[in-house]
Amino acid sequence: MNVLVYSGEGTSRASLAHTVRTLRSLVGHHYDVMKIDAKGLITEPWEESTSLLVIPGGRDVPYTRDLNGAATAKIRAYVAAGGRFWGICAGAYFSSDRVVFEVGTPLEVQGTRELKFFEGECCGVVYPGFVYDSEQGANAVGIQLVEEQFGEDKLGFVRTRVYFNGGGYFVDAEKQPGCSVLAWYDESNGGEAQQQDGRRKAAMISCEVGQGVALLTGVHPEYDPAHLDAGNPERVRSLLKKLGLKLSQPEVPQAAAAPDESATLVALPPGAIMGIPDLTPLYLASVDPAYTTQIAQSLKAIATPEGLIKEPNDTFQLIASPQHMIPVHTSTLSETAEGESEEKVIKNLVVCHNGGPPDTATPQFAMNDYFQHLKKIRPPSQHLTFGNSLLYGEVVSSTQTMLDKNFAFCQHLPTGFVCNATIQTAGRGRGRNSWISPPGCLQFSMVLRHPFQARHASAVFV
Repeated sequence: MNVLVYSGEGTSRASLAHTVRTLRSLVGHHYDVMKIDAKGLITEPWEESTSLLVIPGGRDVPYTRDLNGAATAKIRAYVAAGGRFWGICAGAYFSSDRVVFEVGTPLEVQGTRELKFFEGECCGVVYPGFVYDSEQGANAVGIQLVEEQFGEDKLGFVRTRVYFNGGGYFVDAEKQPGCSVLAWYDESNGGEAQQQDGRRKAAMISCEVGQGVALLTGVHPEYDPAHLDAGNPERVRSLLKKLGLKLSQPEVPQAAAAPDESATLVALPPGAIMGIPDLTPLYLASVDPAYTTQIAQSLKAIATPEGLIKEPNDTFQLIASPQHMIPVHTSTLSETAEGESEEKVIKNLVVCHNGGPPDTATPQFAMNDYFQHLKKIRPPSQHLTFGNSLLYGEVVSSTQTMLDKNFAFCQHLPTGFVCNATIQTAGRGRGRNSWISPPGCLQFSMVLRHPFQARHASAVFV
């Protein structure tokens, strides 16, 4: 099943990137998180294979121009039939019955909307200073969770901080049938935290729509949550859980107590708090040590004097043996062909000349046991190559991408070479699909070269 994130005109590149990253980290082991534009929503039969549709932050007016009519009719029918929807900031404005935005300013927008998941008015901005395509009016604002809505999750706190940039509040949400307030803007933020009649402003709501549900948030829970509050990852998990999604296992224990609001909140490393584990070293080993030596010599031919193999998609650092110190590399940001920022880090490739690495280095896969079994079941006289040499990493980006997108690197690997992993953070499938990598699976990709004389023949894989 898929989780679709709208990426058409009007979406904020930052919100889109954060939304995709957060969803992949929290539900990516169970769902394929994909982007879809207005044409796809109108023409593709996406409803049957979609578990959640998300419209992220950006600009509401382009959403209405491109989605009004056929797309909104399909979206509403999908949710009413039991689907799930998440509208974030501009996506929440777009999903309300009426928008009232920055009245009396050059940014003013007023009007009705077609989705009407919230049958009331979304009014903004809650805190002044908003400027399109800018962080000028951005804030880490406090919200107060409605405790009974999150009681089963035992979060250990009711107040938390979350990213805000131009969002609205849902007028009289507590009075709307089928609408539940999940969080209020905190009155201690120092802005206009109360309505004119003294009542609080709803920041996050859940709306019943036929047999389905729509989650609307004026704030941005999708932004890397622990950078604002160490308890936030569990809040985001709770929101997705309320939508009925299967979640990946958390990488950190749940918060046991309420955060100290007077303390300085420390931003944790992104890989540690978002459910996306850090990449681990790659270990090269073979059933026969001579194979490993031959591959290592071939790879050295394309490496720099420092042992770096610089390829279009990845850079590999050759490490002479498991006994050598494995360096820690700093990740860098690069932009994909789709205009999405992603982290890149040098991949350490450890050469194991005498069998596999110590079991402590690869606790999820016993390479030495694998080679022993291979020797027992495969007679040497058959000269078979599949699986003779392995490149294993407990956590990798994608076994396929490392081979397919690094041409020179792949050309120096023998046929039958296998790249395998326990966890993929960006696994690839056919076409636009990702490869879901739930715990317990052993993902692998293989180098297979066709005979030259068969270059015009069709390849059939069984």
